[in-house]
Amino acid sequence: MKLLSIFFLSLSLGASIWAVFDVDPMRETCTRFRDEVVLSAALNALTFTFGACCTWLCGRFLLVTLSALATVSLSRVTLFAYDLKIICAADIASAPVGDILTDVTVFDRVQFTTWFALVFFALGLLTAHISSDILDWFDISRYMPHRRAPQRRHYKKDYRPTCEEDEEDYQSPKSPTTWIRIPY
Repeated sequence: MKLLSIFFLSLSLGASIWAVFDVDPMRETCTRFRDEVVLSAALNALTFTFGACCTWLCGRFLLVTLSALATVSLSRVTLFAYDLKIICAADIASAPVGDILTDVTVFDRVQFTTWFALVFFALGLLTAHISSDILDWFDISRYMPHRRAPQRRHYKKDYRPTCEEDEEDYQSPKSPTTWIRIPY
């Protein structure tokens, strides 16, 4: 994986973990939201782990599947966070002080961190597929010969006969051949 995509995915993973701590994974109220946040953080962590170091172990199919599931889960959490007080209206009365359902700052912070996690997850996936190397973006590789890709030599072969060969063919009698010349 490339350095920029690892950076974006680590920002996304950090925001997902921060959202888990704000939601409190040991909470008794609104457990559906808690489960969604924990699941999205787990899928985000698995995608980061398999993409950063274990692609040889799981293969690209599993990595693509995990990233698709993480994208869906992160987008569900962002939508769930905005309607949390409507969905969990019955649990507001029994929520403790400082909970996401009673504290506006925690509520706003969770909304921000879930969007932050989704946006940087998407940026991490996009940068992982855009360029083959981060050094290619800034053209630093030309200053580092050990990082330069090997240059292939392309030989242009001209199979058309020259004028002298054509004159020789007409002047000297040769035995008939089965070669057919097809002009380009």
